[in-house]
Amino acid sequence: MALTLSSRATEHDGVTLVRAVLRNGGDAPRGVRVANALDAPVLPPRPGGVVADGWDDGGYEGVVDAGESRALGYACRAAPREDPCSIEYEERARETGRRRSVADAVRDLGDPRPPVAGVPTAEPPDTSDAGVEIPRAVAAWLDGVEARIAAGTATPEDDRALAALGARVAALREDA
Repeated sequence: MALTLSSRATEHDGVTLVRAVLRNGGDAPRGVRVANALDAPVLPPRPGGVVADGWDDGGYEGVVDAGESRALGYACRAAPREDPCSIEYEERARETGRRRSVADAVRDLGDPRPPVAGVPTAEPPDTSDAGVEIPRAVAAWLDGVEARIAAGTATPEDDRALAALGARVAALREDA
């Protein structure tokens, strides 16, 4: 056999995690079927919520290139054992010209959910100042800073003062 398989299983909270490595010591790509030897169906990897290519509830089927290795991992709701999987068969890989399936395309797309930071969690705060009376001294100071920024003459002190003001406002909002 040109292919070798090493594997081990560890149990965590009632689920057995199987780690395996296929090594092709031959000079040609080899097609292989790795069969689960545990007493329950395979829970295959699911990137993007779609079963990873080559997996089914009985194991993995794929190609290992000459001189290469392939790491495999899956879960199973069964007790671990010394040899959790085995090579069911291997053969010289043949060119398949297989057409990509819809599942292949979905798998390539990845996670369709928007990032958490992009999803609003509550009503956005009202940032308009309509009907709010800003003290004259504060308004005059802000108008001066705004004019210096527009003219390109803002100073580092303006930046520090705005940062301090922003931090103070944020702290007051947290306390409110």
